[in-house]
Amino acid sequence: MKTVLITSALLTLSITAAQSAKPANVAFVYWNTTTNAFQEMALGVAQAVKESKGANLVSAAPNVTNPSQVVSMFQSASQTSKSGIILQALTADLFLRPVKAATDAGIPVIAIDAPPPKNAGVNLFVSNDNVEVGRQLAREILKGIPAGTKGKIIIGNTGPGVPPLEQRIQGMVEVIKQTRPEIQILGPLNTNGQTGSPSDVFGVWNGIVRANPDALAFLSPSNADAAALALIERQTGKKLLVGGCDLEPTALQGVKDGYIRVLVSPEHWLKGYIAMKLLLAHAQSEAAIPSGFWNSGSLVITKANVDRVIVRQKSDAARALALVPVGKKQLADISSYLSK
Repeated sequence: MKTVLITSALLTLSITAAQSAKPANVAFVYWNTTTNAFQEMALGVAQAVKESKGANLVSAAPNVTNPSQVVSMFQSASQTSKSGIILQALTADLFLRPVKAATDAGIPVIAIDAPPPKNAGVNLFVSNDNVEVGRQLAREILKGIPAGTKGKIIIGNTGPGVPPLEQRIQGMVEVIKQTRPEIQILGPLNTNGQTGSPSDVFGVWNGIVRANPDALAFLSPSNADAAALALIERQTGKKLLVGGCDLEPTALQGVKDGYIRVLVSPEHWLKGYIAMKLLLAHAQSEAAIPSGFWNSGSLVITKANVDRVIVRQKSDAARALALVPVGKKQLADISSYLSK
């Protein structure tokens, strides 16, 4: 796959032309269909395809996490979706051989959300800066802790070893240590339980809260933890300072109801939308695919703006109304979002 850095003007023209260009068979292969973050990516991908005449999409993911099944799905997509594939995979190493086989055969592959396997011919990675997501979360939480306060902040993680989540924790720890060194950090603790089910996550956090009744705050890089903590607050009446990430409806409601101080959204919808717009521009009008890291941004959600976000998340049409202009703005100003 030949990739070069192209100007925003050329890219805009190419994407516009792609709306009525030649047919394209494309695919989105991703981790599972049940996690809110991955659902958002799939919706962004689908919207980009909807805007392009002649595009045929295969969207493939297992219902539950099964990495070997995702590999098989990617291999199948390589046989049918010759115009290009978008890949979202949390264990890059498993995909080295199948991805390299695809790119060696001339099938363009764009990675989103988690880094692609190295040396596999994937030259564009569309995601947000997850370290910055963690920083944003910590900065907002610390606003709720008076300066000079001593105590501990507990960080939990339902996905130890998952690259985006680990990066968010890195950002949280960085800000707390740099700006509030008097605060002790406990964790990250594995909060996944035996199965990672909501009841398991709730059970783990319930034990942590009982063992640490004086903790200053409870943070996590996902919304499963935040939703569990909000439920603990509802059931016990105990007020906790809670922060998490992503856009699970129960977590958004937790912000609205005052149980969660902040969620930081990695804006997963935009990743899928932008990556597919670029892939279709390449497939349908021969626009070059940019090379590098495309930072599609994030959004801090507090009680001040949660109502607007809840409205945005009500339907596919509402998402498109709010987010398509954001995606098109990025596509029209490539140099502001792409880095080597």
